[in-house]
Amino acid sequence: MSFSSDVKKELTQLSVSDGVLIALLRMNGVLGISGGLTLAITTENATTARFIYATLLAKYEIKSEIKTHQNRELPNRSSPFGVSGINYSLASM
Repeated sequence: MSFSSDVKKELTQLSVSDGVLIALLRMNGVLGISGGLTLAITTENATTARFIYATLLAKYEIKSEIKTHQNRELPNRSSPFGVSGINYSLASM
């Protein structure tokens, strides 16, 4: 396992806090502005995706969706998981 995978695994085992969520979002997230503010998170670790999804729902009542994507370039690797559908308009922030 890589160092970053070890860190992500360790973070998901900590108690839920803003700091843990921010660390995982920083490592896995991308902000976009397209008709509103969008947060997309991509990770190869299902536990990390579930942790982020559950935390956003429990702490902030943000409903998102988890999608899996097949990586066609590397067929022997596991599919990355993404937490997406987290959209906000700039006016609501």
